[in-house]
Amino acid sequence: MTDSLSPGKNDISLAEWALVDEIHAGKWTNLDFPRIAREDFNLNGIEFVNTLFGVPTLEYLKTLKQRIAEYGVSPLLIMVDDEGDACAGTKEERRQFVAAHRKWVDIAYFLGCHAIRTNCRGPQTVDKAEALNWSAESYNMLLEYSRPSGISILIEDHGGLSDD
Repeated sequence: MTDSLSPGKNDISLAEWALVDEIHAGKWTNLDFPRIAREDFNLNGIEFVNTLFGVPTLEYLKTLKQRIAEYGVSPLLIMVDDEGDACAGTKEERRQFVAAHRKWVDIAYFLGCHAIRTNCRGPQTVDKAEALNWSAESYNMLLEYSRPSGISILIEDHGGLSDD
């Protein structure tokens, strides 16, 4: 038996992206997500999307964390989009990818998530071995940052190199 804050073997989670139309229409906000997951779907786990957050100030994050606790849901991960590509073609772009994702590692840790999800597509015309080296460089830098917090770094299969 699990409590409401600990997803069990047969629990499923709700990805915030499933509500993207309602959020973009202004019906709900990211701050409503914990309530919707619990009251409308009776689910324990939630998966955030960074592009659906308001400005993640400390007060905003404290409010979100309070709502997570209030509705007894477990924040599992943050899907991170529009923060660069781990398989970018230049060293500077790969460093920027890491810098942009560090804040989401920190936010995931603050909210109690176990992971962030990243993108790794790469240019279509690049040699796959070279692309793999680029992405390995990016992920090694990001993992070095995330390791002390225990936040896992996941790769989404959103096309390009990540599909292979």
